Amino acid sequence: MNELARPIASLETKYAPGETFGCTPKEIAFARHVQNGETFMDAVVKAGYAVANKNVAKASGSKIAARPRVAQLIAHMRHIANTYSTVTVESLTAELEEARQLAIECEQPSAVTAAIMAKAKLHGLDINRTQTETRVSVAFDGAAEKLFHALSARQVIEGVGEKVEDAEELLPTPTHPPQIGK
Repeated sequence: MNELARPIASLETKYAPGETFGCTPKEIAFARHVQNGETFMDAVVKAGYAVANKNVAKASGSKIAARPRVAQLIAHMRHIANTYSTVTVESLTAELEEARQLAIECEQPSAVTAAIMAKAKLHGLDINRTQTETRVSVAFDGAAEKLFHALSARQVIEGVGEKVEDAEELLPTPTHPPQIGK
């Protein structure tokens, strides 16, 4: 049975006689079928009314639905269905809290965590942060090795630790444009 039909299917047992607005059991069944989306004609047949043919069933359905007590019962059933079917952040939060409590009672830590994360997502507290990394590779065709040797040779000549003058002149020009990738 689907979630929305649950309150409607048990409507007859939920109502005390005064809450049926004076409807007979057949009228209550008719109202339940109408509330569940049946046409008046189909609701008349399924509620157990004796009808000779489709035209009689259609006319009978319209007459039964027009009765004030039946119309009031149908409106009341629709109000109950809307109350049960309204989904809000608060109602979802309450359901997730119930699920979390049940998971705690059943000693299911992963289910507890899932309920907590679902509540966080529902309230916009779960921010998905991803880190991206970009690497740049430049092809110098052995230029790094030449630069290292040139700088090493110059440091040996001028003394270790001294500033290398005009180091830019030692840098070779790249033969290929830089390639950016992950």
